[in-house]
Order: sequence, then C-alpha cells, then structure tokens
Amino acid sequence: MPSESDESKLVEDLEMQDSSGEEDAPRRYNSDGEVLPPGQLLDDMAVKVLFETPSGFAIFRYNGYKLRHQVALMKEIWADFADPDSAAHEVRLLGFKTFQNKVHAISQSTGVSNELAKMIRNNLQPRQRLAVGNEDYKSIIEKELGIRCVYDSAVAELMWGLKIQMQSLLTPENSDLSNEDYFPMSTGMYCFLKGQKFDVKPDMMVTRRAIELAFLIYACDRHVNKRRSTLRSVAAHIAKISCINTEGWDFHKIAVALKIICCPEENIAATHPWFSTGHWRTLKSDAPKYKKLFFKGASLSLYDEVHHHCNLRIKAGQELTSLIKLAKNVDVEQPREAAIDQDDLDGKKIYPDIDPAILDEL
Repeated sequence: MPSESDESKLVEDLEMQDSSGEEDAPRRYNSDGEVLPPGQLLDDMAVKVLFETPSGFAIFRYNGYKLRHQVALMKEIWADFADPDSAAHEVRLLGFKTFQNKVHAISQSTGVSNELAKMIRNNLQPRQRLAVGNEDYKSIIEKELGIRCVYDSAVAELMWGLKIQMQSLLTPENSDLSNEDYFPMSTGMYCFLKGQKFDVKPDMMVTRRAIELAFLIYACDRHVNKRRSTLRSVAAHIAKISCINTEGWDFHKIAVALKIICCPEENIAATHPWFSTGHWRTLKSDAPKYKKLFFKGASLSLYDEVHHHCNLRIKAGQELTSLIKLAKNVDVEQPREAAIDQDDLDGKKIYPDIDPAILDEL
C-alpha cells in the first residue's frame, strides 16, 4: 500500500514513466540481418540509397532499421520527409553526380558506367546492400557489380520522400519539382489519413501543404500518445472515485476533467459542454477526494500539454479537410484568411455541440 506522499505524486510519477518510454529500445541489425550488440554504432547499420534525379544520381544514407522492419515502420517513413527540416535530419547526402545521358549511366543494354559504379562502390561498406528505385536497377547492379540491392514497398516510400524534398536535399539539382502544385500520396501517408477517417483515395494528388498538415496531425497524435498511461490512470481513478463511466473518453476529455478536479474553484464555462451537468458537478464536488492523489502542478502541466496538441491537431485537420476537398475538384468555401500559421498553430478544437470560441477560455 503506497504512502500518502507517494500517492500525492501519482500524476508526476506517471508522467516520468511516460517520458522515459514504455517500449524497449528496438534491436539494430547489420545488412546480413544479424543483431548488433546494444550501443554498437556501425555505418553498416545504415542503408545506402541510389536516388535518380532529373540530371543524374545521388547516394544518400538512411536508417536501415526502418527499411528492414517495413511491416511495422513502413507507414511512418513518409513522415520523415514531410518538411525539409525533417528530411535533413533523417538522410545525409554522400555523393551526387550528373550525367549527360543517364541511359549510358545504367541500362539493360550498357550495364553500369564506370563513373556510376565508382560512386556506388566508394560509398558502400563490404556486404552492405543498396536501396534502388526500381526492379531494373536492382537486377542490373546485382548482375554487373555483384552488389546486393533492395527494392520493395518500404524503399518506394523512401524514394517518394526523397523526391518530395529533392530541392532542399540536393541544392545543385535544378528541377522543376519546386514549381509543382500537386504530388501523389505515398502508400504510408494514404494509410495514415484513411485510418484517421479522411476522405482520400490511393491515387489522389495533394499539395505540399497537405503533406505538412498530415505530418502535423501525425506528430500531435504521437506526442499525446506518449502520455496515454498517465491519462488512462486518471480516467480509471475518476471512474472509481466519482463513479463516472469514463469508457470512450478521448485523451482530451480526460485532460479537461483533470483540470476541473484540480481547479474546482474556477467556474470555467468552457468546461461545461464536455460533460453532462451531473458529471460536471460531481467532478467539482469530488475534487477534495483527489488532493492526495493528483499533484496539482504536474496535473495542470499535463492538461496544458494535451489541450494544446489536441487543439493543434483539430485545426490542422480542418484545413487538411478543405485541401482534400479542393484536390477532389469539389466546390468548397474558400479557406479563411486566418489559416494556420506555421509558427503559431494553437487554434480551437471543434467538437459536436461545442462552440469553438469557448475553448479559448480553457
């Protein structure tokens, strides 16, 4: 049985557990699929990528763990390339070479040119595999150079990301990509948006802004989910102490309930629409029962964090919904002038039957 001092810091302690991570560190593998010892950092852990550009070929370095574990992580690769900063963090340019005629650099009839072969070999470790952009390049390089190559659905996601961010990753490359208005969605991005109930189709073309907004939603979800253990514990205590059925509550609603409990003296009108009158009054009247259980400072910090990211997510979702409708050539109302600002995305969350204006009061 925990002491009162231990109980009083329940939320604070649970937050520390959330922050430290609930899953063990992923195993790392070399190119042969062998598990590397913990903490061992080898260049062989990375995958080298042969990426074709309009004027030549580039070699990049990327996290081989994500490509190897494509079933679990393929759907996350797209998020590495949602914006230039993310892409620059995930990949490193190792080499770039232009060719007057790329057909002479690599083709079924001519094989691999000496220049391209030299660039590939200079950037690969012994027995390391090379990710390539299509099955033809895979067969040619394996036959001509004896280098094992990989091309699969995960690599296709990676190639999509490199193309989207080509202008920022390859400054010497003068392509017209930056002038393109619409891009195809990757499989991972499509699956993510479909899972979030957005009305998208696999062959839909979207704007660069839509890609950035999809990533913002992804990042907000990931951030809030790091606090899921704490929030679920809070909901369980509310169900037990106040006899309120919290099943089906989302993390945002749990956080709002936590604020009501921690600040019962504040009559914040914005909290009313979240709960029935009876539940709202019960949370306020039961607040003293939680004093030895929830540490107020940590609880309010948790509320602020969750509330901010949930609001951010919904505002991004609203703009993304409009962009998707436009992409489908559906007549929709023009976006508000007060569109999401990249540096101040802290808008209002919209819930059924809840006036968005009242969320500013929370």
